Amino acid sequence: MELGEIVSRTLDVRRAATPFMQDLQRQVGGTVSLRVLDNDGLLVVERIEPSDFLRVAYPVGTRLPYNHGAGGKVLLAFMDQAERKSLFRRKPLKKLTKKTITDPKRLEAELDTIRKRGFALSKGEAVPGGAVGVAAPIRDSRGTVTAAVAVTLPASLVPSVSFPRIIRATVSMAFRISEALGHKDSSTK
Repeated sequence: MELGEIVSRTLDVRRAATPFMQDLQRQVGGTVSLRVLDNDGLLVVERIEPSDFLRVAYPVGTRLPYNHGAGGKVLLAFMDQAERKSLFRRKPLKKLTKKTITDPKRLEAELDTIRKRGFALSKGEAVPGGAVGVAAPIRDSRGTVTAAVAVTLPASLVPSVSFPRIIRATVSMAFRISEALGHKDSSTK
């Protein structure tokens, strides 16, 4: 799919998400990105970066492996199971770091946990050298997960005690973006 077509297809979610992403970035710091699955990969369609020099940045239009970090795991978790298994057969899981889950059975167990709790975590799974991420699903008016909002920070900046606050803020913003897109049932995970 051409970038122009993708931009057109994701325009509504980008418009709805951007002010919430800016708010999330102010609350927790780090790089906040909006990601979608596209052509067996993960595509960054919007991002808000911190003003300081320490950041984990993926420019808009960056294509990443579909299992890249928390954002990829959230989108995989809410994907149709048959479609996900087909994707795993077409394009095997890519090892990005020593911590990346590349065994489909182990990843399926992780995806089940993500579906139950409503968010994904990534600690050193996507970026060598230590980035951490939190991501939550964004639903459209039909309740379908169409995108993920992800916060990515250098691991050195995130003490473990900060994770609950970052998780709450990310999940809250994903619900608010979903409501802006017409999703009514915020209890859906």
